[in-house]
Amino acid sequence: MKTQAIGARLILKLDDAQDAGLITRQERDEILRLDVIVQGHPDAEEAYLAVEVSEAVDEFDVRRAAKRAELLAKATGQDVIPAVAGNELVGNTAEEATRCNVACFLDGRRVGAV
Repeated sequence: MKTQAIGARLILKLDDAQDAGLITRQERDEILRLDVIVQGHPDAEEAYLAVEVSEAVDEFDVRRAAKRAELLAKATGQDVIPAVAGNELVGNTAEEATRCNVACFLDGRRVGAV
């Protein structure tokens, strides 16, 4: 999968989505609070990876990643894969990630069924 970090181009795309009424200013700002946004081609279609990063990933991180990924998809019209990354999963985080269809990465390795 060829990937690239996103910067000014994504901000312009979000501004266009806001101008078109696809998202609100608050939703735009929420998208930009993602810790990492990567664009790539996992298959033939372009997609984004929307990642929340935390030392100890909890259920709140999972829900936040899912919500922000949903907003990014709404703004861009493209597939977005929500993900969390960190050094450990705490509490019921793995179950919440499965329920929310959020990918989990620990120490750079994907874990779980999603």
